[in-house]
Amino acid sequence: MPTIIDTFFPPTANEMFPKGKEAGAHIHNGSWGSIVNCYCGRTPGFDAYSYENDDFLIFMAAGNKGSLGSGTVLAPAVGKNVVAGEHHIICSL
Repeated sequence: MPTIIDTFFPPTANEMFPKGKEAGAHIHNGSWGSIVNCYCGRTPGFDAYSYENDDFLIFMAAGNKGSLGSGTVLAPAVGKNVVAGEHHIICSL
């Protein structure tokens, strides 16, 4: 039976990425992130998996706070072997 932690947190890199790779995927898109700007949580595992599998590319959402300035890219998008992207709209009312 899954715990409440299992319900809210995605699987680790070694639980998630090999399944996609075995199915023929070489790109992972993660449109989720954490609420912290740190090299922590899932980030080290994402980096390690990407480094050890150079034919597998991980894209992650950078976060939704870019308009607040520096320090707003959130884990795991802060990984050095992860491609991070964000969309930002500036509008005047």
